[in-house]
Amino acid sequence: MDKSKRKELLEQYKQRKQTGGVYRIRNTITGRFFLHWEDDLDGAEQRHQFGVKTGLCNLPYLAVDWREHGGSSFVFERLETMEKGENQTREEYLSDLET
Repeated sequence: MDKSKRKELLEQYKQRKQTGGVYRIRNTITGRFFLHWEDDLDGAEQRHQFGVKTGLCNLPYLAVDWREHGGSSFVFERLETMEKGENQTREEYLSDLET
């Protein structure tokens, strides 16, 4: 990949709308769940899907259920979302998400 194309792709990545929020990974069989917030919900969901595809659990809190029921028994649920404002700093955005 040439440098100009790489630079263009990097700029597109930086300009994308960042959406964070609160999510839950829930076991559909037992009802147990992991509740968390993240500044990049797409990334969190991709990590979950990767775990399901590979059979690897990246959450120690759910590891026992994961081994017993398998990754396909877990669903990723977006509970609340928040987009980062244009003029908002990363620290302000993280503080708003944590609140």
